[in-house]
Amino acid sequence: MPDPGLSRLPLVGLTAHALPEYRERFMQAGIDAFFVKPPDPEAFLATLQRLARREKAVQTEEGAALSRKLEATGSLGLGTIREYAGDDPETMVRLCDAFIKALPQYAEQLDAAAEKLDLSEIRGIIHKLRTSLVIFGASEALALAEALNETAKSGDTRAGADQAHELAKRLTALLDDVKILRDGARAD
Repeated sequence: MPDPGLSRLPLVGLTAHALPEYRERFMQAGIDAFFVKPPDPEAFLATLQRLARREKAVQTEEGAALSRKLEATGSLGLGTIREYAGDDPETMVRLCDAFIKALPQYAEQLDAAAEKLDLSEIRGIIHKLRTSLVIFGASEALALAEALNETAKSGDTRAGADQAHELAKRLTALLDDVKILRDGARAD
């Protein structure tokens, strides 16, 4: 995992591949922005400008308190989500809202697949969930998902079902932390 204290050159993907799985693959690789050829010139320029001027935001006292609160839980990596959002509060709120909507659905799907002992379905859910966990720096949940994926690959249905239920509980627990993060972004 890269040191969040070190700056890095932003990466912008420009490709002819418009399918969603390509976007996901690029984002998992660490691309900061993604455009399908030919890009909208105004949107492309605006993104380049945003990335060029992106610097670590000086945290307000409220932002520092939020950081301390979330770091104490250890469930989310604030540096990761801020990097993906470009330190833009509006973007962070949108990302949080989408994740808040998706978390209960993923948890419900995992529990249902575990009840059916359907390891293939569990692996499909993990595949969809993985990018969100990376974006939010949810390293503990990501580690559970990766371990579950390996168990599912091995074909151990009982262990896979137990791990799927455990991951579903972890996702439900993440919900409160993501709401705190969203509320903090709204205050910015």
